Amino acid sequence: MRKNIVLLIGFLSSFLSASILAAQSTTPLPNEGKMLTTVMVVCAILSGIFLFLFFLERRITKLENQIKDEQ
Repeated sequence: MRKNIVLLIGFLSSFLSASILAAQSTTPLPNEGKMLTTVMVVCAILSGIFLFLFFLERRITKLENQIKDEQ
């Protein structure tokens, strides 16, 4: 399961960077490198937050199930 999630994140990040690079070649902005770096950092932070919340939810669900089984 964890391997699939890592592969999915890798695929999405490569797809995102490829689409950004394609968009960059069509729109001549003065500071393209800074914009790309900012977008990639924001995407990395958001994906980290979503992964953290996903695994936290799984742990909480597991603990809730253990509490229900004990009662």
